[in-house]
Amino acid sequence: MDMHRLSDSSLAALAASCDVLLVDDNEVNLQLAVRRIAQFGYTVTTAMSGREAIERVALQSFRIILMDYQMPDIDGLEATRRIRASESATDYRVPIIGLSANVENSVRHACLAAGMDEFLELPIASAALQITLSRWLGEPRIGG
Repeated sequence: MDMHRLSDSSLAALAASCDVLLVDDNEVNLQLAVRRIAQFGYTVTTAMSGREAIERVALQSFRIILMDYQMPDIDGLEATRRIRASESATDYRVPIIGLSANVENSVRHACLAAGMDEFLELPIASAALQITLSRWLGEPRIGG
């Protein structure tokens, strides 16, 4: 994991941030994952497209992004590239976890090459999701 020193303004933004941005164009996948993430004690915001994810990241801080690989409009790879480009002027790099039902090595490689930090298979297994969130975020901040 690439760790960066955070400025006071970045720390303030994180304090007011949402834990997870979940990006998926499949409503059923979104609903299931939102329930699981909330059960683990993290806050979650959703986006149904890469374009919507980019817009949300521009307006709000997130501690981690779970990004679907294949979406209409702007796919997860291009959305990740754009988010990474927008971060280049900051001292914070949000972890982005790729999501796909296609678990071929080429898909995993494409996700990592685009700037994602990790990859999870869809549908997301509850245990894998919990392990990934706790690895990147630590224990949930219950009660904000």
